[in-house]
Amino acid sequence: MNLADIYDKRRSQATMVTEKTPVTDHQQGLGLVTKRSHINLPDTDQAAEAAIQSTGQVRVATPRHEEPHEHALMSIPDEIEDRLDAVHVANADVNVIRITESGHHTVTVGIPHNSYTHNILHIPKGVNATVLLDYETDGYGFSTEFIDVHVDDDATAHLTEIRRGEPEHTLYTRREATLGDDATMHWTQCDTGSGLLTNFTKTHLLGDNSESRTTNLFYGNDSREFDVSLESHHTGENTYSFIRSRGALRSAKSTQRGLVRINKPAFDADGYQKADNLLLDSDANAVSIPDLEIHNPNVQCSHGSTVSSLDDEQLFYLQTRGYNDLHAKKLLVEGFFTPYIERVRPEDAQSELRDLLVNNIQSDLDAS
Repeated sequence: MNLADIYDKRRSQATMVTEKTPVTDHQQGLGLVTKRSHINLPDTDQAAEAAIQSTGQVRVATPRHEEPHEHALMSIPDEIEDRLDAVHVANADVNVIRITESGHHTVTVGIPHNSYTHNILHIPKGVNATVLLDYETDGYGFSTEFIDVHVDDDATAHLTEIRRGEPEHTLYTRREATLGDDATMHWTQCDTGSGLLTNFTKTHLLGDNSESRTTNLFYGNDSREFDVSLESHHTGENTYSFIRSRGALRSAKSTQRGLVRINKPAFDADGYQKADNLLLDSDANAVSIPDLEIHNPNVQCSHGSTVSSLDDEQLFYLQTRGYNDLHAKKLLVEGFFTPYIERVRPEDAQSELRDLLVNNIQSDLDAS
């Protein structure tokens, strides 16, 4: 089956699911539900037109932007249960980015309104790459953005994704990574702005001695909503994963679900997850649902979660040192995010993350 036949098959399958399956609310643990009834999905004709308009929006600095290949498209599941997935698969532009040389690379990704973008990032064997994906999102409408990351044997990927949006924008994104033997991936995600952002991230540690560290950073205000799911699936032996989520909310809502799954072959696996939420006012709401699924007893796994407001004792201490209330709050916000920002590579992305997280929150505190 050639590439065109595969793509036609995907579109046909997805279109059938789209016609038969309604958009449903997202049911989560503890009876929590993310409402999707207000998502205004375009029909398939509008979707196709938007997809055509978004062609070529991936602008590549150092890496080569290549045509889709058969292996990449075959990674899309045959059975699609979610209508949002179906709409995406039926209409997405697939962009394959292969990093063939070690070093720093910057890729700018355009996400127009009512668009469907599918990016496949490939880090070949032995390559040590630092990649910044900087997303330019239109200020309104509905978009889907999927990314598949393949890190081959003995390869290392430091991947940072930065997304911005406006309250009128809804973004549905799926992120998935596979790691080979002795592969390492440090994945930092920064999500801000969109009125409703749904993020499913799943990392498959298939190879022996593979390692993944996934960090999700976010800031929401003005009734924004984040629905985030971060998962690590261990299959290879002697694998390690660390899921970290850290976000601040002001009159906004977040639901974070974490899962470390240890499959039967994953002897000596080590998995950890941690979620920290900072509530900046009484209208903010955060829920964390960590989970462990262990099918091999010879492993180590643990999880932790915190939901807190700015600490009164810390504020008082800073005030005794001459800082006023507002300045003290700003310093605590900066201290909340800085340890995570300073770990990010490439270092050029740290100033951008600081602007989106620390500086934006401090500006909001000034305005309140």
